Amino acid sequence: MSQKNVVQLNAFGPLYVEGDVEVLDAEGNLLRKESGVWLCRCGNSQDKPFCDSSHIAAGFPDDGVFIAKGGEAPDDGGPLRIVALPNGPLVLRGPVIIYGADGAVGFAGEKCRLCRCGGSLDKPFCDSSHTKIGFTT
Repeated sequence: MSQKNVVQLNAFGPLYVEGDVEVLDAEGNLLRKESGVWLCRCGNSQDKPFCDSSHIAAGFPDDGVFIAKGGEAPDDGGPLRIVALPNGPLVLRGPVIIYGADGAVGFAGEKCRLCRCGGSLDKPFCDSSHTKIGFTT
C-alpha cells in the first residue's frame, strides 16, 4: 500500500511534507529523500529550502489558513518531487494534498508552485513576488 503525500501548513511557520518525498535542486540533484521534511516558507532560513526555525525571530506573519484552490484528488501512489528553483518557488510534482493550518484541504492535485520567499499575497502559492522583493537562495 502506498503512502499519501501531504503538505501541512503550520501557522506562522514552515511547511511539513510527509509521504514519499524527494527534494531536488533545479539541476535535478537530490537534496533529501525522506518520509517527512520541514521546508521554509518565510524566506529567512540559512538552510534553504529547509526550515531552520528562522520564522520565529522573523515573526513570519502568516496564519496558514487559505482559500481552497480545488483540483482533482490525486492517486495515492508515486513520489512527490519538490524542486527548489533558484531564487524562486518550490515546484511540487506528483500526487499531493495540501492542508491549511486549520485542517481544511486547500489543494489536491499533481502540480503546484509554493512560495518560499514569504512575500506572496496568495500564500501558500507563489505569485512571483520573489522577483519583486529580490529573494535569493
